[in-house]
Amino acid sequence: MIFRGNVIKTNQDYKPFHPNQRRFWLERVTNVSISE
Repeated sequence: MIFRGNVIKTNQDYKPFHPNQRRFWLERVTNVSISE
């Protein structure tokens, strides 16, 4: 998985889509690269 140039913006108008209302976690994922 490669993430490039991701921008995370907080928006008070919409609740998070995921029921737990937390940012997603990369669990059991290998070979992950998060870059600008």
